[in-house]
Amino acid sequence: MEAPRIEKSTNSALLNTDKSSEACPSCADADKSPTFIEQDYRLIKPQKSSISFVVVTQALFIDRLISLLHALVPLKDELCVILDSTDTHAYEEISKVADRVEVIVGKGCFEAYELDIFNICTKEWIFRMDDDETLSPECTRELLQKYISDRTKTAYWIPRKSYISPTEYVVAPWLPDYQLRLYRNLPAIIDLPHYIHFAKTIMGPNERLHSFCLHHWALVWNSKERRKEKALYYDSLLPGFSCNQNYLYETLNLGIFQEGTADGQTYGDVLRIYLPEVMKKELVYTAEVELKIPEAAKPLLSKENVFFSYHWFNQDGTVFQWDYPRLAPPALTGDRMRLFLPIQLPETAGEYRLQMDIVEELVQWFSQSGLLESHPKTFLIQ
Repeated sequence: MEAPRIEKSTNSALLNTDKSSEACPSCADADKSPTFIEQDYRLIKPQKSSISFVVVTQALFIDRLISLLHALVPLKDELCVILDSTDTHAYEEISKVADRVEVIVGKGCFEAYELDIFNICTKEWIFRMDDDETLSPECTRELLQKYISDRTKTAYWIPRKSYISPTEYVVAPWLPDYQLRLYRNLPAIIDLPHYIHFAKTIMGPNERLHSFCLHHWALVWNSKERRKEKALYYDSLLPGFSCNQNYLYETLNLGIFQEGTADGQTYGDVLRIYLPEVMKKELVYTAEVELKIPEAAKPLLSKENVFFSYHWFNQDGTVFQWDYPRLAPPALTGDRMRLFLPIQLPETAGEYRLQMDIVEELVQWFSQSGLLESHPKTFLIQ
């Protein structure tokens, strides 16, 4: 018989008798220091998992719904639809694409269908989508498998862009508008919402993703009159909730980004900064930033004291303000990284230059130490 193979543990420093001041009274020895056991969750190996996509819909835009379902087929292990309609044509068309279709009519709002989602979805993870949303092209089966294979996570929040035309979306103040959409199919760890527009609460580590996003089309596909009806309806269900007025975006002070208006330039290792070239100083904008991460910088991104930030310069190159709030690095996939970084604007109108940077707190700024090549980009603040 072959001798059993014994591998040396990679977690070599498990025991440390100096770190704990407490021990179980029933087993503590007064003459000895209690033992502290280091538990590094990064050592937990990933495990392949499965995913159910689910859409709750009234099938008001059947052609667009079918297009969405076809786009989800390459990503899913299971595709489920809860149909809030008795339209037999819609049921037949949906059944041609979806693996499971349940007709459940008249609950009034999406949150009322949360329990039904657990009943229809049979895979280990659930990805819920609205029928007026699409996924950005960066979302691939390989990328999703990476996230759902991580056994240390219970849920993921996904940024969402709200479009007001086929090429324009709101960057201030809504972006990144994180949505809790990808989560484990474990009702025992989930506290479901009791009101519309409230998110569920999921126990365990939740993570915000940056690598892809949802595209929200409700403001494009619905007429202004239809959007007004929705705002009034939701206000009757939850009076005074400010988000109800987002359907009437024309009345709000917003910052809009026009796709295709990016200058096409790179700023060293900073490949793109998606922000309007003219911004309103009273709003808080979120920059969508794409970077190429140099090899020498990659190992540092996993350190707890490393963050993304930025600097504003005057047009003559002098520093307007150096220190701004930090953002922890998202998980690195390949050589490139995307992140959504809230940007505080200068309070005085004028032209300023924005520089992206990474900081290792109390040690170095990457742009100064040569670990990141980052050149400023000019914006007009009004």
